Amino acid sequence: MAHRMTPPSRLLASVGLAAALAFGATACGDTSSDGPNGAADITIVTGFYPAQFLADSLLGDSGTNVDVVNLTPPGAEPHHLELTPDDVIRLAEADLVITLDGFQHAVDEAIEEARPAAVIDLAPAADLTTKAGSDGLDYHFWLDTTRYGRVASTLAERLTELIPAEADAIAANLATLLTTLDAVDTAYRDGLAACEQELIVTGHTAFGYLAQRYGLVERGIAGLEPEDEPSANALADLATLVNDNGVTTIFFETLTSPDIAKTLAAETGANTNVLDPIEGVSNDSRGGDYVAIMNSNLEALRAGLRCG
Repeated sequence: MAHRMTPPSRLLASVGLAAALAFGATACGDTSSDGPNGAADITIVTGFYPAQFLADSLLGDSGTNVDVVNLTPPGAEPHHLELTPDDVIRLAEADLVITLDGFQHAVDEAIEEARPAAVIDLAPAADLTTKAGSDGLDYHFWLDTTRYGRVASTLAERLTELIPAEADAIAANLATLLTTLDAVDTAYRDGLAACEQELIVTGHTAFGYLAQRYGLVERGIAGLEPEDEPSANALADLATLVNDNGVTTIFFETLTSPDIAKTLAAETGANTNVLDPIEGVSNDSRGGDYVAIMNSNLEALRAGLRCG
């Protein structure tokens, strides 16, 4: 098969490029078996699943041997990814690195050291904004299919520059992807048009773009990063918010602990359900890829918000 994904390494402590290259000289070999002598013609590296999904979708079954490498292993949380020596070598040797500046600090630092041949930062195309009441950027642009589509178009242009022989295939795959994203957007608009509730209480504040697009209001248990656990006072305020607004479902995630969400639900008599920020795909995900999980999220929202 001409196009495949290379499994990422396990998480270890991050290392500098010099140490990584020294390690790699004796311990690291090419992981692809597609091209001559086991080497791919093109290697594309990213650190988070939504970028991997775009690259895979745009390249499809291209005639060029391409490895798309996601440095975050399946089931791992990407915000605080730590890199192995192999990961740093992959960044240094990549033909293209797809990044989201500021989202994964270890990746940003490794790119500065590794200086790969080409880097595309998806942030400008995503038009990131700050979350109300926070100083931090909201990086979860892929949960708004229109933003995701704009980023896909920008990435398609860069992939065409990288692999001009695949220009027609990339253009066709982009058209298919945009049609799919438009169908998901329509399903959300129709499915969330008549709901009894507009407030969603989520595991962490990842759904701001989705909420803005479909007329919802998000309140996260944690902040923009899932490790930002609430204080006791903040959790008490959330319980009051849930009770005062008749919220019947507290949403939690698949890649982080549901304990606080379940505690809040128990204190307020609410139910729980999964609302996945699609930062990665694991065996616990309610779908095998971005589109399937978005559809599962819509079902969860419709049930939790009591939509007609």
